[in-house]
Amino acid sequence: MFEFEEKTITSAEGRQYRQINLSGPLGIESIVVLRDLLLKAFGEFDRVVMDWAQVTAVDFSVLQLMCSTNEYVQRAGKEFELKNRFSPVVIDNAQSLGFIRENGCAKAVDPSRCLWSPNLH
Repeated sequence: MFEFEEKTITSAEGRQYRQINLSGPLGIESIVVLRDLLLKAFGEFDRVVMDWAQVTAVDFSVLQLMCSTNEYVQRAGKEFELKNRFSPVVIDNAQSLGFIRENGCAKAVDPSRCLWSPNLH
């Protein structure tokens, strides 16, 4: 089972945003909770940072949710940062499932903001 911690952070510029730290395995059984965390956070803040530093596994459903989140924030004028998404465990799964991209996603409003393009960050 995965765990999460939510924090409200104030940036150096005085802007508040939500940070969500996740740990453990992320899979289909966690998708509803992750979706609800993101919906709540974006309902309250224009910027959300999700940290995967302690994530031990990730599956297709979670990678797809992150893509959908990234697409949503670009259309809604919000910001989403997925920290530590290029850890070995995430990269292995994202690569084998076809998420890693060289040039960004063609569906994105801004392909340079693709979550799965290591060359763009």
